[in-house]
Amino acid sequence: HQFGKVYCHPVYPEKCRASGEAIKVATRGQTVAVSVEALDRKAEACFKPVDSLTRCELVASDGSSRVRGTVKRRNQNIYDISYHPLVAGEHQLHILIEEHPILNSPFTVTVLPNFTAPANTIGDLKGPWGIAVREGGEVVVAERTSHCISIISGNGEKKSFGTFGSGPRQFDRPEG
Repeated sequence: HQFGKVYCHPVYPEKCRASGEAIKVATRGQTVAVSVEALDRKAEACFKPVDSLTRCELVASDGSSRVRGTVKRRNQNIYDISYHPLVAGEHQLHILIEEHPILNSPFTVTVLPNFTAPANTIGDLKGPWGIAVREGGEVVVAERTSHCISIISGNGEKKSFGTFGSGPRQFDRPEG
């Protein structure tokens, strides 16, 4: 008896879809994941394995950083792609199957700085009153008790300026 043939259509990268928050935003130094649904030319599930044919690369807008992602097959047609951004700023996330971009690739991803500062840096702040984040990820804090402004880098280094008074670079309980 012959029951027929099973055909597996090839994957069509331009039909494949990515989902997950990491196609829009990620945090420097933290591994994030994107799901990719492998689809055929009819936009139906494609069960042909594409692990070895899939590539992911996160590229900083200025080209200063390139990070390769890893691909793992979750089930028959869903793949998890993870990457670990090293630099904060705007990036392009390229997801390719058989060297062709998937639907909407490249994605613009904003990589946020990691604000995890050493506990001694946070403990060193005297009467913090107001906080701002500068371009590049530095955190600026007004310290009311110390009458100064402190700038904390993404890796926790603290620099302060100002003294008590009303002249240049002098403050009287700064806030805001």
